[in-house]
Amino acid sequence: MLYRFLAYLIIFLIFSTNLFSQKFHLILTIDNISRDIKTSCIVDGKNMEELFEDISRHTKMELKIYRTQFNFEDIKHVINNIHPDSNDVIWFFYSGHGYRYNRQQDNFPFLSVKGNEKLSLQYIHETLLNKNARLTVSMADACNSFKTGAVPIENPLNTSFTTSDQYQRLFKFSYGDFIMSSSSKGEYSYCNRYGGFFTNSFIKSFANEIDQK
Repeated sequence: MLYRFLAYLIIFLIFSTNLFSQKFHLILTIDNISRDIKTSCIVDGKNMEELFEDISRHTKMELKIYRTQFNFEDIKHVINNIHPDSNDVIWFFYSGHGYRYNRQQDNFPFLSVKGNEKLSLQYIHETLLNKNARLTVSMADACNSFKTGAVPIENPLNTSFTTSDQYQRLFKFSYGDFIMSSSSKGEYSYCNRYGGFFTNSFIKSFANEIDQK
């Protein structure tokens, strides 16, 4: 039910603005390294590509796909070099291992990408929001189970809201945003060779809603 509700809301925002929207920026960060889950993650990435190619055909929006390497530096490079127009849509999708810290305040997982920096879904979403697209969605199919250690206190993507104008653009003039992960605090996510259960359920709900339009 939750998947269907989220899918309906996002589809409504996409289709209600398609006359003015210009581009769909899809960022894919897929774990193609970990032996235990890479087969499933790769399937998730292919399924999401197919879904948004279908959305692009329905909305007549130009689709730009950014396939990051599975490391912090390339993710940072890709995100920093996306410059959407105010009517564009940005969608970040991650499939891979995830974790959280015992004293972590936000609800979303850190992503187990290669590199020395710690990168969470919340950090990515904050950074993408600062780009002021019409719709911003950040999504992760990943575990959110506990890990020991100190919680990082700064966003390693080096994006901060430093002026009142930036706060106003975020909270007063944004058209919409969603951040979602497959697991709540302390939970695991599951997958098989057909992909992640969360991703497949979301895509199915999304497709069903499109069919009813």
